[in-house]
Amino acid sequence: MLTGKQAWMIFNGTYLVNDDRVDEFAALVAALDSEHHGVTVELTGPWPPYSFAGTEVVNP
Repeated sequence: MLTGKQAWMIFNGTYLVNDDRVDEFAALVAALDSEHHGVTVELTGPWPPYSFAGTEVVNP
């Protein structure tokens, strides 16, 4: 159980957001949460990039 809640999780997304757009992104998440009754849209983080970053070094 990822969230600790006794509910179905229908989507779990990870997003890289520029520091200067964090407030805009948080406002969008809050708007989506208020628009979709019966569904909880929740924002957590910031999280370290381990879940979506590889360890392979790519040469330019």
